[in-house]
Amino acid sequence: MRKMLTFALVGGALGAGLGYARSSQSEAEGSNDVATTAAGGAALGLGVGLILDRRAAKKARKRVSIGSALAAGGIVEAARAALPVIEHAAGVARKAAEAAKPAVEKAADSAKDRARDATHRVAERARSIDLSDGRVREAIAILN
Repeated sequence: MRKMLTFALVGGALGAGLGYARSSQSEAEGSNDVATTAAGGAALGLGVGLILDRRAAKKARKRVSIGSALAAGGIVEAARAALPVIEHAAGVARKAAEAAKPAVEKAADSAKDRARDATHRVAERARSIDLSDGRVREAIAILN
């Protein structure tokens, strides 16, 4: 109702301005033209406001459905009301996981290859250290 009135007033004002501009261009007595255009603008604004009011009320009913089910004490009703939203979220998450799966597998393979290479380098380095002269601490420092 509020949007209907607001848009009707705004549409009427715009219509009156447009009618006045038309009448001043034609330089004739156009008071009837101003009133007609203002009424048309108000009617158009009223229609737009009505549509927006109905859409807002519909959205408000959807938002309240879960809250009213909880307020009525029906947990089962709340679960039923929330089920479509949960199913949708699960579907979106499933699609995202399927889309990310190749990238995750590639990263895991890359990490495995890097770990294998690092292990081989450490083993080669450990084989090349001479521990016969008592330089154990130095060898441990190199490996760390």
